[in-house]
Amino acid sequence: MPLCVQLHPHDNTAVAMQDIAVGTMVHCPDHGTVAIREAIPLGHKISLQDIETGQSVRKYGQPIGIARMAIAVGSHIHTHNLASELTADFTKLVWHPDRDLQLSSRSKMESLQNPYFYGYLRRDKRSGIRNEIWILPTVGCINAVVTRLQSQGSKLIDPQIKIQTLNHPYGCSQLGDDLHSTRALLAALATHPNAGAVFVVGLGCETNDLTELLKKIGPREHLYSYALQDNGDNLNPILARIREVGHQLKQEQRQRLPLSTLRIGVKCGGSDPFSGISANPLVGHISDTLIDQGCSILMSEIPEMFGAEHLLLQRCANETLFVKLKQLFLEHRDDYRRNQFPIDANPSPGNIRSGITTLAEKSLAAIEKGGARPIQDVLDYGEIALSGGLTIVSAPGNDLVSVTALAAAGANLILFTTGLGTPAGGIVPVLKIASNKKIISKMPSWFDFDSSPLLENPEQEPRLRRALLHQIQAIASGEQSTQSEILGDTQIAIWKKGVTL
Repeated sequence: MPLCVQLHPHDNTAVAMQDIAVGTMVHCPDHGTVAIREAIPLGHKISLQDIETGQSVRKYGQPIGIARMAIAVGSHIHTHNLASELTADFTKLVWHPDRDLQLSSRSKMESLQNPYFYGYLRRDKRSGIRNEIWILPTVGCINAVVTRLQSQGSKLIDPQIKIQTLNHPYGCSQLGDDLHSTRALLAALATHPNAGAVFVVGLGCETNDLTELLKKIGPREHLYSYALQDNGDNLNPILARIREVGHQLKQEQRQRLPLSTLRIGVKCGGSDPFSGISANPLVGHISDTLIDQGCSILMSEIPEMFGAEHLLLQRCANETLFVKLKQLFLEHRDDYRRNQFPIDANPSPGNIRSGITTLAEKSLAAIEKGGARPIQDVLDYGEIALSGGLTIVSAPGNDLVSVTALAAAGANLILFTTGLGTPAGGIVPVLKIASNKKIISKMPSWFDFDSSPLLENPEQEPRLRRALLHQIQAIASGEQSTQSEILGDTQIAIWKKGVTL
């Protein structure tokens, strides 16, 4: 493995691929040999040239901030001498209908020899990769009841039919946008194709009224509801229906379906400097490959796109999407200003310890997982994806909130990259991809795939891409389970912004 890597010819920084001692000589193709002036920790940045105070520091070919002071060549670059500089310059961008959407050097990926998986085709023509029973409470105060239904119902049906609860703390005393968001998200989840049947259980006095929620859900096969205050605490009628439905689902068989019917979410969390070198670019190539097959790729975490907005806006397929995405970025920035928090409050303490200094640096790495194809849709929180291609989904970067938003938008499966590690899963399968060897060795039960060979040899990308695509097909076909499913780390989280009575 090289001592350091310069990620783009225009960069004036390199990433340390191991701890580097003072006096070590490192070589970068565009800057020659550099003498290290101070100890550089693994994953941290090295200055490849003298940088003046106020001058841009560049990584991934883009500015990631400005120098707080003069930085000599061979120096350590981090929070002590690099300042974030997020501006609203992207607001000056205008739509150019004649621009070239293929902004990346990536060519069209090769066709897959077997572009199929085995799943369940639903009546709304969407495909499911699981055939589960989901129990959805309208309000958080009945979570314990719903959990008892899951426990008792699981004893009545074949163990191959999994019952999942969508427990959450909301639905009571909510007003305005928060109530709308809770209802929209739960309604979208209630139509998810990974669920063969959905039981919606309400209390009776909550603002997230059961009748209104059912109207929002609309018609769907195997949708059942129960109001506790109207019908009492006797759960036997619901359990009897769960037993009946479980028997019906057991009879259903998987069928061969084209990969184009899959919707896959892409997510990063607990990122480290290697996420932008191994895991995220690998997932980006997967995204491009699947989009070329007709799949829908869903990407969220809007605040973790700050500093990279200009790159995404240039990829919008039409002016309507350009305007909508631009407005979405402004709305999320305004949330920070309204609450008097700086928009560059990110990165997290863990990100910073690993060597990520500014939000722009984190964002440039994060958007890599969305590949290079044009953006074909932009969704509000709780909206369901209807088109193929790359879709941007409104939600914050919080892992559980973002994963839930991607699931609500229709993601059958989520590719989750991380360099620091997290056990968090979701209501749909979450395939965890490690960016470095150390973390997957330390926490093997949390991971499904190792992208770290890319750090030693980037030419391994085609092999790793084929292996990851094969694993995606196996998980989608029910041949494998993700580690988060095996460990039971399945949950949802709802985005709350406003007042609770």
